[in-house]
Amino acid sequence: MSLGRNTAINIAGAILPTVISLATVPVFIQLIGQERYGVLSIAWLFSAYFNFFDLGLSRATTQRIAVLGRDARQAAADVVWTAFASNLVLGLLGGLVLWMACPFFFGGMFRADSAVLAEVRPAYPLLALSVPLATLAAVLSGALAGRLRFGWNALADVVSASLSLLLPLAAAWQGHTDVGVLVLLTVAARLAGMVLAGVLVWREVLASCRPRFDRAEWQGLIRFGGWATLSALASPLIMAGDRFMVGAVFGAAAVTAYAVPYQIANRLLLFPNAAATALFPKLSGESDAAAARSSAVDAQVTISLLFAPMIAGLIAIVDPLLRLWLQGSFDPRSVAVGQIALIGVWFNALAGTPFALIQSRGDSRFTGLLHVAEIVPYFAVLWWLGNAFGLAGVCSAFALRCLVDLLVLQAKGFGFRETPVLVHVPPLVAMIGAMVLSDRAAGGGLVQLGWGTLIGVLLCAYGAWQVPPPVRDAVLALVRRLFGRYSQPGP
Repeated sequence: MSLGRNTAINIAGAILPTVISLATVPVFIQLIGQERYGVLSIAWLFSAYFNFFDLGLSRATTQRIAVLGRDARQAAADVVWTAFASNLVLGLLGGLVLWMACPFFFGGMFRADSAVLAEVRPAYPLLALSVPLATLAAVLSGALAGRLRFGWNALADVVSASLSLLLPLAAAWQGHTDVGVLVLLTVAARLAGMVLAGVLVWREVLASCRPRFDRAEWQGLIRFGGWATLSALASPLIMAGDRFMVGAVFGAAAVTAYAVPYQIANRLLLFPNAAATALFPKLSGESDAAAARSSAVDAQVTISLLFAPMIAGLIAIVDPLLRLWLQGSFDPRSVAVGQIALIGVWFNALAGTPFALIQSRGDSRFTGLLHVAEIVPYFAVLWWLGNAFGLAGVCSAFALRCLVDLLVLQAKGFGFRETPVLVHVPPLVAMIGAMVLSDRAAGGGLVQLGWGTLIGVLLCAYGAWQVPPPVRDAVLALVRRLFGRYSQPGP
Protein backbone atom coordinates (compact mmCIF):
# COMPACT_ATOMS: atom_id res chain seq x y z
CA MET A 1 0.00 0.00 0.00
CA SER A 2 1.51 3.35 -1.06
CA LEU A 3 2.35 6.32 1.13
CA GLY A 4 -0.14 8.42 -0.82
CA ARG A 5 -2.96 5.95 -0.24
CA ASN A 6 -2.18 5.65 3.48
CA THR A 7 -2.12 9.44 3.72
CA ALA A 8 -5.48 9.65 1.96
CA ILE A 9 -6.95 7.10 4.38
CA ASN A 10 -5.65 9.06 7.36
CA ILE A 11 -7.11 12.28 5.97
CA ALA A 12 -10.46 10.66 5.27
CA GLY A 13 -10.56 9.30 8.81
CA ALA A 14 -9.88 12.73 10.27
CA ILE A 15 -12.21 14.80 8.11
CA LEU A 16 -15.51 13.75 9.70
CA PRO A 17 -14.45 14.48 13.31
CA THR A 18 -12.93 17.76 12.14
CA VAL A 19 -16.10 18.84 10.36
CA ILE A 20 -18.15 17.86 13.40
CA SER A 21 -15.78 19.76 15.69
CA LEU A 22 -15.94 22.95 13.64
CA ALA A 23 -19.70 22.73 13.18
CA THR A 24 -20.46 22.08 16.84
CA VAL A 25 -18.44 24.94 18.37
CA PRO A 26 -21.02 27.71 17.75
CA VAL A 27 -23.85 25.34 18.71
CA PHE A 28 -22.10 24.43 21.95
CA ILE A 29 -21.56 28.11 22.76
CA GLN A 30 -25.18 28.90 22.02
CA LEU A 31 -26.50 26.02 24.13
CA ILE A 32 -24.24 26.22 27.18
CA GLY A 33 -22.78 29.75 27.01
CA GLN A 34 -19.28 31.12 26.49
CA GLU A 35 -18.09 30.70 30.06
CA ARG A 36 -19.33 27.13 30.46
CA TYR A 37 -17.83 26.21 27.08
CA GLY A 38 -14.53 27.76 28.17
CA VAL A 39 -14.53 25.58 31.30
CA LEU A 40 -15.45 22.50 29.25
CA SER A 41 -12.65 23.25 26.75
CA ILE A 42 -10.13 23.46 29.58
CA ALA A 43 -11.44 20.20 31.06
CA TRP A 44 -10.94 18.47 27.71
CA LEU A 45 -7.51 20.05 27.39
CA PHE A 46 -6.55 19.02 30.92
CA SER A 47 -7.55 15.43 30.16
CA ALA A 48 -5.65 15.41 26.86
CA TYR A 49 -2.48 16.79 28.42
CA PHE A 50 -2.21 13.96 30.94
CA ASN A 51 -2.00 11.52 28.07
CA PHE A 52 1.76 12.05 28.36
CA PHE A 53 1.62 9.13 30.82
CA ASP A 54 1.72 7.00 27.69
CA LEU A 55 5.47 7.65 28.09
CA GLY A 56 6.03 7.33 24.37
CA LEU A 57 5.18 3.62 24.34
CA SER A 58 2.60 3.98 21.58
CA ARG A 59 5.19 5.58 19.30
CA ALA A 60 7.69 2.92 20.32
CA THR A 61 5.12 0.23 19.51
CA THR A 62 4.67 1.57 15.98
CA GLN A 63 8.40 1.76 15.40
CA ARG A 64 9.10 -1.71 16.78
CA ILE A 65 6.29 -3.49 14.92
CA ALA A 66 7.32 -1.78 11.66
CA VAL A 67 10.90 -2.97 12.14
CA LEU A 68 9.79 -6.56 12.93
CA GLY A 69 7.72 -6.87 9.75
CA ARG A 70 4.66 -9.03 9.15
CA ASP A 71 6.33 -12.42 9.55
CA ALA A 72 7.23 -12.01 13.24
CA ARG A 73 3.65 -12.42 14.48
CA GLN A 74 4.38 -13.69 18.02
CA ALA A 75 7.09 -11.06 18.51
CA ALA A 76 4.64 -8.35 17.43
CA ALA A 77 2.03 -9.74 19.84
CA ASP A 78 4.64 -9.63 22.63
CA VAL A 79 5.23 -5.96 21.85
CA VAL A 80 1.51 -5.16 22.03
CA TRP A 81 0.82 -7.09 25.24
CA THR A 82 3.92 -5.63 26.90
CA ALA A 83 3.08 -2.06 25.92
CA PHE A 84 -0.61 -2.55 26.83
CA ALA A 85 0.19 -3.81 30.33
CA SER A 86 2.69 -1.01 30.87
CA ASN A 87 0.28 1.66 29.72
CA LEU A 88 -2.50 0.33 31.92
CA VAL A 89 -0.34 0.90 34.98
CA LEU A 90 0.94 4.24 33.71
CA GLY A 91 -2.55 5.40 32.76
CA LEU A 92 -3.95 4.61 36.21
CA LEU A 93 -1.05 6.51 37.76
CA GLY A 94 -1.68 9.45 35.43
CA GLY A 95 -5.38 9.43 36.26
CA LEU A 96 -4.58 9.61 39.95
CA VAL A 97 -2.28 12.58 39.40
CA LEU A 98 -4.94 14.34 37.31
CA TRP A 99 -7.55 13.71 39.99
CA MET A 100 -5.33 15.44 42.53
CA ALA A 101 -4.43 18.29 40.17
CA CYS A 102 -8.00 19.22 39.22
CA PRO A 103 -8.92 20.90 42.55
CA PHE A 104 -5.71 22.92 42.47
CA PHE A 105 -6.36 24.31 38.98
CA PHE A 106 -10.13 24.66 38.87
CA GLY A 107 -10.41 25.52 42.54
CA GLY A 108 -7.65 28.11 42.69
CA MET A 109 -6.01 29.19 39.43
CA PHE A 110 -8.89 29.24 36.95
CA ARG A 111 -11.15 32.29 36.82
CA ALA A 112 -14.81 31.49 36.16
CA ASP A 113 -18.26 31.77 37.72
CA SER A 114 -18.43 29.78 40.96
CA ALA A 115 -21.59 27.97 39.86
CA VAL A 116 -19.90 26.74 36.69
CA LEU A 117 -16.82 25.62 38.61
CA ALA A 118 -19.09 23.72 40.99
CA GLU A 119 -20.39 21.69 38.04
CA VAL A 120 -16.95 20.48 37.07
CA ARG A 121 -16.01 19.15 40.55
CA PRO A 122 -18.02 15.89 40.26
CA ALA A 123 -16.27 15.29 36.92
CA TYR A 124 -12.78 15.04 38.46
CA PRO A 125 -12.93 11.20 38.69
CA LEU A 126 -14.23 11.02 35.12
CA LEU A 127 -11.36 13.14 33.85
CA ALA A 128 -9.02 10.81 35.75
CA LEU A 129 -10.61 7.76 34.11
CA SER A 130 -10.04 9.26 30.67
CA VAL A 131 -6.27 9.01 31.12
CA PRO A 132 -5.93 5.17 31.21
CA LEU A 133 -8.49 4.94 28.42
CA ALA A 134 -6.34 7.24 26.31
CA THR A 135 -3.03 5.50 27.07
CA LEU A 136 -4.49 2.09 26.23
CA ALA A 137 -6.07 3.40 23.03
CA ALA A 138 -2.71 4.92 22.06
CA VAL A 139 -0.98 1.52 22.19
CA LEU A 140 -3.73 -0.03 20.08
CA SER A 141 -3.44 2.80 17.57
CA GLY A 142 0.33 2.40 17.48
CA ALA A 143 0.00 -1.32 16.79
CA LEU A 144 -2.36 -0.75 13.86
CA ALA A 145 -0.06 1.94 12.44
CA GLY A 146 2.93 -0.38 12.72
CA ARG A 147 1.00 -2.94 10.66
CA LEU A 148 0.05 -0.18 8.19
CA ARG A 149 -3.63 -0.81 8.95
CA PHE A 150 -4.51 2.86 8.64
CA GLY A 151 -8.07 2.14 7.51
CA TRP A 152 -8.89 0.30 10.71
CA ASN A 153 -7.07 2.94 12.73
CA ALA A 154 -9.11 5.66 11.08
CA LEU A 155 -12.35 3.81 11.83
CA ALA A 156 -11.60 3.62 15.57
CA ASP A 157 -10.52 7.27 15.65
CA VAL A 158 -13.69 8.39 13.84
CA VAL A 159 -15.91 6.55 16.31
CA SER A 160 -14.11 7.93 19.36
CA ALA A 161 -13.63 11.52 18.17
CA SER A 162 -17.09 11.92 16.64
CA LEU A 163 -18.99 10.49 19.57
CA SER A 164 -16.88 12.58 21.98
CA LEU A 165 -18.52 15.64 20.44
CA LEU A 166 -21.93 14.38 19.37
CA LEU A 167 -22.94 12.74 22.65
CA PRO A 168 -22.27 15.87 24.78
CA LEU A 169 -23.92 18.04 22.12
CA ALA A 170 -27.03 15.85 22.10
CA ALA A 171 -27.21 16.14 25.89
CA ALA A 172 -26.83 19.92 25.75
CA TRP A 173 -29.53 20.05 23.08
CA GLN A 174 -31.86 18.27 25.51
CA GLY A 175 -31.07 20.85 28.18
CA HIS A 176 -28.39 18.93 30.11
CA THR A 177 -25.79 21.70 30.25
CA ASP A 178 -24.06 20.55 33.43
CA VAL A 179 -20.31 20.27 32.74
CA GLY A 180 -20.10 17.01 34.69
CA VAL A 181 -22.70 15.35 32.44
CA LEU A 182 -20.91 16.52 29.31
CA VAL A 183 -17.58 15.15 30.55
CA LEU A 184 -19.22 11.80 31.40
CA LEU A 185 -20.49 11.41 27.85
CA THR A 186 -17.06 12.33 26.45
CA VAL A 187 -15.43 9.57 28.50
CA ALA A 188 -18.08 7.05 27.40
CA ALA A 189 -17.33 7.89 23.76
CA ARG A 190 -13.61 7.36 24.26
CA LEU A 191 -14.30 3.98 25.87
CA ALA A 192 -16.30 2.93 22.80
CA GLY A 193 -13.44 3.91 20.50
CA MET A 194 -10.91 2.01 22.61
CA VAL A 195 -13.00 -1.18 22.59
CA LEU A 196 -13.34 -1.03 18.81
CA ALA A 197 -9.58 -0.54 18.40
CA GLY A 198 -8.98 -3.49 20.72
CA VAL A 199 -11.13 -5.76 18.55
CA LEU A 200 -9.24 -4.68 15.42
CA VAL A 201 -5.81 -5.23 17.01
CA TRP A 202 -6.93 -8.67 18.18
CA ARG A 203 -7.80 -9.63 14.63
CA GLU A 204 -4.62 -8.19 13.11
CA VAL A 205 -1.93 -9.03 15.68
CA LEU A 206 -3.04 -10.89 18.80
CA ALA A 207 -5.30 -13.72 17.61
CA SER A 208 -3.72 -17.21 17.88
CA CYS A 209 -0.73 -15.74 19.76
CA ARG A 210 0.04 -16.29 23.43
CA PRO A 211 -0.44 -13.26 25.70
CA ARG A 212 2.99 -12.64 27.15
CA PHE A 213 4.87 -9.85 28.88
CA ASP A 214 8.32 -9.83 27.32
CA ARG A 215 10.90 -8.22 29.56
CA ALA A 216 13.42 -7.77 26.72
CA GLU A 217 10.80 -6.04 24.56
CA TRP A 218 9.78 -3.93 27.53
CA GLN A 219 13.34 -2.71 27.99
CA GLY A 220 13.58 -1.80 24.31
CA LEU A 221 10.25 0.03 24.40
CA ILE A 222 11.26 1.89 27.53
CA ARG A 223 14.58 2.94 26.01
CA PHE A 224 12.79 4.45 23.05
CA GLY A 225 9.78 5.65 25.02
CA GLY A 226 11.82 7.01 27.91
CA TRP A 227 13.24 9.81 25.81
CA ALA A 228 10.00 10.14 23.88
CA THR A 229 8.37 10.70 27.27
CA LEU A 230 10.14 14.02 27.49
CA SER A 231 8.41 15.05 24.28
CA ALA A 232 5.16 13.51 25.50
CA LEU A 233 5.46 15.53 28.72
CA ALA A 234 6.83 18.77 27.35
CA SER A 235 5.03 19.02 24.02
CA PRO A 236 1.44 18.98 25.34
CA LEU A 237 2.45 21.39 28.11
CA ILE A 238 3.92 23.74 25.54
CA MET A 239 0.97 23.32 23.18
CA ALA A 240 -1.58 23.87 25.96
CA GLY A 241 0.36 26.53 27.84
CA ASP A 242 -1.12 29.39 25.85
CA ARG A 243 -4.70 28.48 26.74
CA PHE A 244 -3.86 27.80 30.37
CA MET A 245 -2.31 31.26 30.56
CA VAL A 246 -5.29 32.87 28.84
CA GLY A 247 -7.65 31.22 31.32
CA ALA A 248 -5.57 32.19 34.34
CA VAL A 249 -4.84 35.79 33.27
CA PHE A 250 -7.71 36.86 31.03
CA GLY A 251 -10.59 34.64 32.25
CA ALA A 252 -12.88 31.92 30.87
CA ALA A 253 -14.53 34.13 28.24
CA ALA A 254 -11.13 34.95 26.77
CA VAL A 255 -10.41 31.21 26.50
CA THR A 256 -13.32 30.92 24.09
CA ALA A 257 -12.15 33.95 22.08
CA TYR A 258 -8.70 32.38 21.83
CA ALA A 259 -9.54 28.68 21.62
CA VAL A 260 -12.12 28.87 18.83
CA PRO A 261 -9.81 30.29 16.09
CA TYR A 262 -6.89 28.30 17.48
CA GLN A 263 -8.87 25.07 17.18
CA ILE A 264 -9.87 25.92 13.62
CA ALA A 265 -6.22 26.44 12.68
CA ASN A 266 -5.00 23.41 14.61
CA ARG A 267 -7.59 21.13 13.00
CA LEU A 268 -5.94 21.78 9.64
CA LEU A 269 -2.96 19.78 10.85
CA LEU A 270 -4.95 16.66 10.04
CA PHE A 271 -3.60 16.89 6.46
CA PRO A 272 0.15 17.03 7.20
CA ASN A 273 -0.25 14.82 10.27
CA ALA A 274 -1.90 12.19 8.10
CA ALA A 275 1.17 12.19 5.86
CA ALA A 276 3.59 12.10 8.81
CA THR A 277 1.68 9.23 10.41
CA ALA A 278 1.87 7.21 7.21
CA LEU A 279 5.52 8.17 6.70
CA PHE A 280 6.80 7.14 10.15
CA PRO A 281 6.44 3.33 9.84
CA LYS A 282 7.70 3.51 6.24
CA LEU A 283 10.85 5.32 7.38
CA SER A 284 11.22 2.94 10.34
CA GLY A 285 11.26 -0.06 7.99
CA GLU A 286 13.77 1.58 5.57
CA SER A 287 17.28 0.18 6.10
CA ASP A 288 19.00 2.74 3.83
CA ALA A 289 19.46 5.97 5.84
CA ALA A 290 20.11 8.09 2.74
CA ALA A 291 16.96 6.81 1.03
CA ALA A 292 14.93 7.51 4.18
CA ARG A 293 16.28 11.05 4.38
CA SER A 294 15.54 11.70 0.70
CA SER A 295 11.96 10.44 1.14
CA ALA A 296 11.47 12.67 4.16
CA VAL A 297 12.80 15.76 2.32
CA ASP A 298 10.49 15.15 -0.64
CA ALA A 299 7.56 14.61 1.73
CA GLN A 300 8.22 17.86 3.56
CA VAL A 301 8.49 19.96 0.41
CA THR A 302 5.30 18.39 -0.94
CA ILE A 303 3.43 19.05 2.32
CA SER A 304 4.63 22.65 2.31
CA LEU A 305 3.55 23.32 -1.27
CA LEU A 306 0.16 21.60 -0.92
CA PHE A 307 -0.65 23.15 2.47
CA ALA A 308 0.44 26.73 1.79
CA PRO A 309 -2.43 27.78 -0.55
CA MET A 310 -5.01 26.64 2.01
CA ILE A 311 -3.26 28.45 4.86
CA ALA A 312 -2.74 31.71 2.96
CA GLY A 313 -6.31 31.71 1.64
CA LEU A 314 -7.76 31.18 5.11
CA ILE A 315 -5.58 33.94 6.58
CA ALA A 316 -7.18 36.38 4.14
CA ILE A 317 -10.74 35.44 5.12
CA VAL A 318 -10.45 34.76 8.87
CA ASP A 319 -12.41 37.93 9.72
CA PRO A 320 -15.52 37.34 7.56
CA LEU A 321 -15.38 33.60 8.24
CA LEU A 322 -15.50 34.03 12.02
CA ARG A 323 -18.20 36.70 11.81
CA LEU A 324 -20.37 34.45 9.67
CA TRP A 325 -19.71 31.37 11.77
CA LEU A 326 -20.05 32.78 15.29
CA GLN A 327 -22.64 35.51 14.59
CA GLY A 328 -23.41 37.28 17.89
CA SER A 329 -20.68 35.36 19.75
CA PHE A 330 -17.94 36.87 17.55
CA ASP A 331 -15.04 38.45 19.45
CA PRO A 332 -12.81 40.81 17.35
CA ARG A 333 -9.72 39.58 19.19
CA SER A 334 -10.19 36.19 17.53
CA VAL A 335 -9.18 37.50 14.08
CA ALA A 336 -5.51 38.15 14.86
CA VAL A 337 -5.35 34.94 16.89
CA GLY A 338 -6.64 32.92 13.94
CA GLN A 339 -4.25 34.49 11.44
CA ILE A 340 -1.16 34.05 13.58
CA ALA A 341 -2.17 30.53 14.60
CA LEU A 342 -2.47 29.54 10.94
CA ILE A 343 1.15 30.53 10.32
CA GLY A 344 2.25 28.61 13.41
CA VAL A 345 0.33 25.57 12.21
CA TRP A 346 2.15 25.73 8.87
CA PHE A 347 5.49 25.71 10.72
CA ASN A 348 4.23 22.73 12.73
CA ALA A 349 3.24 20.91 9.55
CA LEU A 350 6.75 21.25 8.14
CA ALA A 351 8.34 20.08 11.41
CA GLY A 352 6.43 16.78 11.28
CA THR A 353 8.63 15.13 8.66
CA PRO A 354 12.08 15.73 10.22
CA PHE A 355 10.56 14.74 13.57
CA ALA A 356 9.33 11.45 12.07
CA LEU A 357 12.70 10.85 10.39
CA ILE A 358 14.68 11.40 13.59
CA GLN A 359 12.48 9.08 15.64
CA SER A 360 12.32 6.43 12.91
CA ARG A 361 16.06 5.97 13.46
CA GLY A 362 15.33 5.16 17.10
CA ASP A 363 16.66 8.55 18.23
CA SER A 364 13.93 9.80 20.54
CA ARG A 365 16.56 11.33 22.83
CA PHE A 366 17.14 14.41 20.68
CA THR A 367 13.47 15.27 20.23
CA GLY A 368 12.81 14.77 23.94
CA LEU A 369 15.66 17.03 25.02
CA LEU A 370 14.65 19.64 22.45
CA HIS A 371 11.11 19.93 23.79
CA VAL A 372 12.28 20.10 27.39
CA ALA A 373 14.79 22.82 26.49
CA GLU A 374 11.99 24.88 24.94
CA ILE A 375 9.77 25.00 28.04
CA VAL A 376 11.33 27.81 30.07
CA PRO A 377 12.14 30.15 27.13
CA TYR A 378 8.70 29.56 25.65
CA PHE A 379 6.79 30.39 28.81
CA ALA A 380 8.95 33.47 29.34
CA VAL A 381 8.15 34.72 25.83
CA LEU A 382 4.52 33.69 26.28
CA TRP A 383 4.19 35.77 29.44
CA TRP A 384 6.02 38.74 27.95
CA LEU A 385 4.12 38.90 24.65
CA GLY A 386 0.81 38.07 26.33
CA ASN A 387 1.10 40.94 28.75
CA ALA A 388 2.32 43.28 26.03
CA PHE A 389 -0.13 42.44 23.22
CA GLY A 390 -2.95 40.43 24.78
CA LEU A 391 -4.33 37.38 22.97
CA ALA A 392 -2.46 38.20 19.75
CA GLY A 393 0.79 38.28 21.72
CA VAL A 394 0.03 34.90 23.28
CA CYS A 395 -0.53 33.39 19.83
CA SER A 396 2.62 35.06 18.47
CA ALA A 397 4.63 33.23 21.12
CA PHE A 398 3.07 29.97 19.92
CA ALA A 399 4.01 30.69 16.28
CA LEU A 400 7.55 31.72 17.21
CA ARG A 401 8.04 28.52 19.19
CA CYS A 402 6.83 26.47 16.20
CA LEU A 403 9.38 28.21 13.96
CA VAL A 404 12.28 27.50 16.31
CA ASP A 405 11.16 23.88 16.61
CA LEU A 406 11.11 23.56 12.83
CA LEU A 407 14.57 25.04 12.28
CA VAL A 408 16.23 22.82 14.88
CA LEU A 409 14.55 19.64 13.63
CA GLN A 410 15.45 20.54 10.04
CA ALA A 411 19.12 20.87 10.90
CA LYS A 412 19.18 17.61 12.86
CA GLY A 413 17.04 15.48 10.59
CA PHE A 414 18.12 16.59 7.12
CA GLY A 415 21.51 18.15 7.75
CA PHE A 416 22.51 21.60 6.56
CA ARG A 417 23.27 20.54 2.98
CA GLU A 418 19.93 18.84 2.34
CA THR A 419 17.76 21.14 4.40
CA PRO A 420 15.20 22.77 2.07
CA VAL A 421 14.82 26.39 3.12
CA LEU A 422 14.45 28.67 0.10
CA VAL A 423 11.51 26.70 -1.29
CA HIS A 424 9.50 27.63 1.82
CA VAL A 425 10.21 31.38 1.70
CA PRO A 426 7.66 32.44 -0.98
CA PRO A 427 4.76 30.70 0.80
CA LEU A 428 5.68 32.40 4.08
CA VAL A 429 5.88 35.80 2.39
CA ALA A 430 2.47 35.14 0.80
CA MET A 431 0.96 34.31 4.20
CA ILE A 432 2.26 37.51 5.76
CA GLY A 433 1.01 39.43 2.74
CA ALA A 434 -2.43 37.84 3.11
CA MET A 435 -2.57 39.02 6.71
CA VAL A 436 -1.63 42.59 5.77
CA LEU A 437 -4.05 42.74 2.84
CA SER A 438 -6.87 41.30 4.92
CA ASP A 439 -6.34 43.90 7.62
CA ARG A 440 -6.28 46.79 5.14
CA ALA A 441 -8.89 45.57 2.66
CA ALA A 442 -11.71 48.02 2.07
CA GLY A 443 -15.03 46.58 0.99
CA GLY A 444 -15.53 43.80 3.49
CA GLY A 445 -15.61 40.05 3.09
CA LEU A 446 -15.86 39.89 -0.71
CA VAL A 447 -12.64 41.83 -1.17
CA GLN A 448 -10.88 39.66 1.42
CA LEU A 449 -12.18 36.55 -0.34
CA GLY A 450 -10.83 37.91 -3.63
CA TRP A 451 -7.38 38.48 -2.19
CA GLY A 452 -7.39 35.04 -0.60
CA THR A 453 -8.37 33.37 -3.86
CA LEU A 454 -5.69 35.23 -5.83
CA ILE A 455 -2.94 34.38 -3.35
CA GLY A 456 -4.08 30.77 -3.23
CA VAL A 457 -4.00 30.44 -7.03
CA LEU A 458 -0.50 31.95 -7.21
CA LEU A 459 0.74 29.54 -4.54
CA CYS A 460 -0.81 26.61 -6.42
CA ALA A 461 1.13 27.63 -9.53
CA TYR A 462 4.31 27.96 -7.46
CA GLY A 463 3.71 24.51 -5.98
CA ALA A 464 3.28 22.92 -9.41
CA TRP A 465 6.63 24.44 -10.41
CA GLN A 466 8.55 23.40 -7.29
CA VAL A 467 7.07 19.96 -6.56
CA PRO A 468 9.86 17.32 -6.16
CA PRO A 469 10.49 15.26 -9.32
CA PRO A 470 9.63 11.87 -7.69
CA VAL A 471 6.27 13.25 -6.60
CA ARG A 472 5.63 14.82 -10.01
CA ASP A 473 6.51 11.54 -11.74
CA ALA A 474 4.21 9.56 -9.45
CA VAL A 475 1.32 11.95 -10.10
CA LEU A 476 1.87 11.87 -13.86
CA ALA A 477 2.02 8.06 -13.80
CA LEU A 478 -1.26 7.97 -11.89
CA VAL A 479 -2.88 10.34 -14.39
CA ARG A 480 -1.65 8.21 -17.31
CA ARG A 481 -3.06 5.06 -15.74
CA LEU A 482 -6.40 6.69 -15.08
CA PHE A 483 -6.51 8.25 -18.53
CA GLY A 484 -5.57 4.98 -20.17
CA ARG A 485 -8.19 3.08 -18.17
CA TYR A 486 -11.06 5.40 -19.05
CA SER A 487 -10.00 6.04 -22.64
CA GLN A 488 -9.93 2.37 -23.63
CA PRO A 489 -12.90 1.37 -25.79
CA GLY A 490 -15.38 -1.03 -24.28
CA PRO A 491 -15.84 -4.61 -25.53
